[in-house]
Amino acid sequence: AQHSPMKRSTHCAPLTPAELGATVSLLGWVDSIRDHGGILFIDLRDRKGITQVMFDPKANATVGERAAQLKPESVIGISGRVVARPEGTVNAALPTGGIEVEATELTIHNVADTPPFPLDDVGGDSRVEVILIDHARGRFASWLKCWSIGAVDQMKRSSWPMPCLAALDSKA
Repeated sequence: AQHSPMKRSTHCAPLTPAELGATVSLLGWVDSIRDHGGILFIDLRDRKGITQVMFDPKANATVGERAAQLKPESVIGISGRVVARPEGTVNAALPTGGIEVEATELTIHNVADTPPFPLDDVGGDSRVEVILIDHARGRFASWLKCWSIGAVDQMKRSSWPMPCLAALDSKA
C-alpha cells in the first residue's frame, strides 16, 4: 500500500480548548492505549507533550480497524478535529487534559514490537538493553536537549568551528 506523507500542523503540547473545532495533524509515538467499549483512546506522545486521540469505529470503520492494530511505541500520524473532553473525563494533570482529537485519518509509520517488560518500570540490566528508548522519553530527552544547546553555546563562546552543528543553533 502506498502511503502519502503526513505533515504535522502542530505538536501535541500546545493544543488547548482555544483550538476547539480546529483540524490538526499530529505525529508521534503511541504512549498508551485504552479500549472503552470499542472506542479506542490513544495517548500520542511527541517531544513536546501528550495529547489524547479518540478512534471511534462507528464514525470511521477503516480508521478504527487500523487503530486496533497499534501497540505502545508505534509511530503514527493522525488528522482530526479538536474537541472538548466530556465532563468528568478532563485530566487536570496534563496541559492538554481538557481536549482530545477525534481522529479521521491514521497513518501507521511503524508498528512496534511488544516489549518484554513495561517500559516505565525498567531498571538494572534491562535498562542497559533498552537505553535508546530513553532518548524519546521524559527527563532524559529534556536533559539531552538542554545539554546539546549548552554544548553549542559553549563552542560558540570558544570560537570552535562547528559546520556540522550549525543546524542545532536555535537562532538560525
